[in-house]
Formats: sequence, structure tokens, C-alpha cells
Amino acid sequence: MIKAKDMKQWAWAEPFRPFRVHLKDGRHFDVPERTWTLVGEPVILLPIPSEVDPRQSVPEHLEMVDYHLIDRVELLPTPNAP
Repeated sequence: MIKAKDMKQWAWAEPFRPFRVHLKDGRHFDVPERTWTLVGEPVILLPIPSEVDPRQSVPEHLEMVDYHLIDRVELLPTPNAP
């Protein structure tokens, strides 16, 4: 089971690497920036991007997710440098 200490490692990694949180119900949340999530106890706040402009620099809102709902976390692919 994923715990707050595990998510802190993802969210506060140096250097930060974008990651995706997969939930057991099939949904997923991308965390492209360190400031897009808030790790707390007993929940984590995960980003919901804007439907109008998904590339917006801040999420439209955050969703509270209990840790027991998280299935796995993985790094997002990084774009190739020119």
C-alpha cells in the first residue's frame, strides 16, 4: 500500500521528475510540476487540469484521494531534448 512517506519521496524528489498516480478504479492523475500536489495525512491532493486548456500552468482544482485508493505511481515519459 502507498503511504504518505512514499508520496513525499515522489513529490519532493531532487531533481523533480513528473509522475502519474494510478488509482485502483482506473483513473489516473498526472503531476507535471512539484507545486501541483499536496501530500498530507490521511489524503493527498492531486491535480485536475483545466478542460479548456490542459496545458495551463496550474491545475483547475485538486481532488482529495485516500492513499488506500492508489494502485501505483510511475514516472511520466520525459520529452526528448532537441
